[in-house]
Amino acid sequence: MNFTIWKYENGYQTDVIPVVYLHSFRGNGEDVWKACHGLKDCPPMVLVSVNNPGTGLDDELSPWPAEGVWKGQAPYKGLAAEHLRWMMEECVPQVEAQFGGKDILPVIAGYSLAGLFALWAAWNSGYFRRVASVSGSLWYPGFTDYIRNNAPKSGCGEKSGPEKAYFSLGDRESRTRHPLMSRVDACTAEVVERVRSYGIETTFEWNPGNHFDHPELRMARALAWLLR
Repeated sequence: MNFTIWKYENGYQTDVIPVVYLHSFRGNGEDVWKACHGLKDCPPMVLVSVNNPGTGLDDELSPWPAEGVWKGQAPYKGLAAEHLRWMMEECVPQVEAQFGGKDILPVIAGYSLAGLFALWAAWNSGYFRRVASVSGSLWYPGFTDYIRNNAPKSGCGEKSGPEKAYFSLGDRESRTRHPLMSRVDACTAEVVERVRSYGIETTFEWNPGNHFDHPELRMARALAWLLR
């Protein structure tokens, strides 16, 4: 597992540094970093792009085993718990050791299946204070039931779960004959309402286009909202 850190060369002027852990939809996070810089209202941050060169991250991002959704696709192995353990025991300490003496605002974000993992990780770790699920694969078998039946883990404070959550979808994503993916609108709406029920500041945004349209810009807009 690899990660790439994108940060400002001239340092940070505040005592609280937002650190965004992003499982990149593609590449090493540079496209999202540039898209963030292209927005006038996106605050400074550290962007940590996590990837697994060569094999992808589908197994590590899936919360439990499930059949593959495409013809010929191997089943998802459901290794999210192991991957979250790696993040909390190796990735996060290595990243945040670089900012000794500063308070960290930990954020987790992801696109597609990584958007599913981001919410699951925020729900289970009690560590990430803000979360973005952008065009998230919330149609994943059993996920709406999981969110409905399991409360988020408490963090350092008394409140359960993250303090802010962002969701978005493309307005053409559900226009598919695939029986699971065609339910992404309904699944996302159910998850959003459940997240709100915990008093988490939550927003949902529609984007024009299908699942693959402008993922970097969509993610940049999500991070801008979360960090404002």
